[in-house]
Amino acid sequence: EKLNISLKYSGVRAYNKANNSFLELIPADRTSATLSLKLPDLKLMRSNLLDFNVQHVAQQSRVNPGAEPLLPPAAYTLFGADFTSNVKFGKQILGFGLSAQNLFNKSYRDYLNNFRYF
Repeated sequence: EKLNISLKYSGVRAYNKANNSFLELIPADRTSATLSLKLPDLKLMRSNLLDFNVQHVAQQSRVNPGAEPLLPPAAYTLFGADFTSNVKFGKQILGFGLSAQNLFNKSYRDYLNNFRYF
């Protein structure tokens, strides 16, 4: 009850058989995993949850040669953490959360982001 693991994968395949070419601007494959840990309640903090997550984005390999000025960016892996809690504030209960993404300050470029050219 205190530990939960979730795994996700997303991948899109798009090919134009008439032109014998890949469709453009299709996202790269993504895999992610989240480890959720339910923490004990404290005096004013209830339903405490700590999540650790990792996301891996593969290099897009299904592109048409010469269709873009640059090769697709390299694969990358990002790590993150989240903490959520319900805090009793007088008679009210307030939801509270902290989130940290890209914990190791990894430099990366996403295939669908047009700023990757700059």
